[in-house]
Amino acid sequence: MSLHNEFLKTNEVANLLNVSVSTIYKYVKENKLTPVYRDKWKIDESLLFRPEEVEKLKDEFKKPGLTTGEVATMLNIHPTTVASYIAKGILPATKKLYKGRELYFIEQEDLDRYRENQKTRKKDKKQFYLKKKGFFLFQVFTNERTNEKARIMEFDGQDGKAITENGRILSLTQLKEEGFNKKQKLVEKKYITKRGFAVIELPKPNYINSPVFSIIETFYDHLGPQNIKISSEKESIYIEVKPVFIEGFTEELYQKEISIIEKHLIEGKLEVRHNGIIIDSDLESLILHIPSHLKKNIVQNAKKQGLTIEEYATKILIEGVNYEKRTQYL
Repeated sequence: MSLHNEFLKTNEVANLLNVSVSTIYKYVKENKLTPVYRDKWKIDESLLFRPEEVEKLKDEFKKPGLTTGEVATMLNIHPTTVASYIAKGILPATKKLYKGRELYFIEQEDLDRYRENQKTRKKDKKQFYLKKKGFFLFQVFTNERTNEKARIMEFDGQDGKAITENGRILSLTQLKEEGFNKKQKLVEKKYITKRGFAVIELPKPNYINSPVFSIIETFYDHLGPQNIKISSEKESIYIEVKPVFIEGFTEELYQKEISIIEKHLIEGKLEVRHNGIIIDSDLESLILHIPSHLKKNIVQNAKKQGLTIEEYATKILIEGVNYEKRTQYL
């Protein structure tokens, strides 16, 4: 056996590293790989490399977790939304060196934990409004005899728990027995047909007169139960609101509340105007004309996956864009 058979050729290295041959030459130029012979002479029109050096580089190239693009595809959201979740601490991530670039990586178990939390939130969203009783999450009550305030903090079936200004914990039944009356009532509003939601993650306050609850009351007043979704966790309150203009909610009157919304908005856009604020989703329309057979496949696949046509088409577009981004560096 000749000596050069102990080494790896350029195409063999490319296969091992799952990159193109041109990328191997790029690695040589960048000193990430060193050929056995540094001169320009090649055996069988190929450079030669030591297997141990290739294995070392292969280990360095092993992904230390899931990329933001991969997580975006798995969650069917935009990569910028993943970046926002990382910045807000909603999704733990660590910046690591990979293929010569510093990138954020998410551990699979952290992604699984996030998904479990999302499932819990979806269940909780159904419990933010008891229509028959006229109760809703964070609704405020006043005792006309003592002027003490109370606020609903959670639901348990058709009952729930409220906390008073003095820190007393009362069931909804006890609220009524002690003479607490609803200070705010929920009025049904016309459904907003504009697509998408803005998502706000508010810190859960320790006292019932916090400006955070003033924000929630404003959303209830202007949006009604049809255009809002609320879920409560241990330390956070997640709110999804349909695109809306809230007239009179100006910086002059609500500077603190507006700054809270701006700080904790994780999806969507906030625009402050002289006469109010606009909260909007970050969705934009994209009109496509496709062959009928392709549309038929999209409809069938969306049905199989339990998605709307729009959700499935968005998922496929995100996957395609992310794949193109990944391959352009190979």
